[in-house]
Amino acid sequence: LRFDTIIVLWILFPLLLALPWLTLRWAVVKWCARAYLTITLALSLLLLLVDSRFYDSLDTHLNFLAFEYFNQGSTFWHLILTDPMFYPFIIGWLVSAIVIWKWTGILLKIVNRSAKPQLWFATPIWFVVFFVLTFLGIRGRTGLSPIGWSVAYISSNNFVNQLGLNGVYTIGRATMEEG
Repeated sequence: LRFDTIIVLWILFPLLLALPWLTLRWAVVKWCARAYLTITLALSLLLLLVDSRFYDSLDTHLNFLAFEYFNQGSTFWHLILTDPMFYPFIIGWLVSAIVIWKWTGILLKIVNRSAKPQLWFATPIWFVVFFVLTFLGIRGRTGLSPIGWSVAYISSNNFVNQLGLNGVYTIGRATMEEG
């Protein structure tokens, strides 16, 4: 669960930096926030779908090995496109992206209706509080070093250890470490 929290906070971090200084009453800001959330959440969902198939085939979550497969040429892409689950996954992903778009629109309408004017000094104070909490959440703990993959390894059974990891987190960490 901590790895999922890290991913969600990384996704929300740009909004945390921008939205306190901009009002959601501006249509452009509202549309950009909605588009950003839809794109990032839909891509995260797609990565999780890919991760489940990757884990099914290779008994490991997405890692730098996935990039090596992408560079192997047409054989790898042919295997993906001829997989019987490819098109149902894509259709389900597109439907989910549409649902996310509608859902973010509803949430923004609710936020817009309940927004009250704040004092001029309240926004910076709340920004600092949320920034500190987001920073601690992205680190995963308050210890000396940030959370690592080894935190998920709690058993001698590899399957149990893999359950604690998140595919989006592992591909992101592999990209930062290897690439």
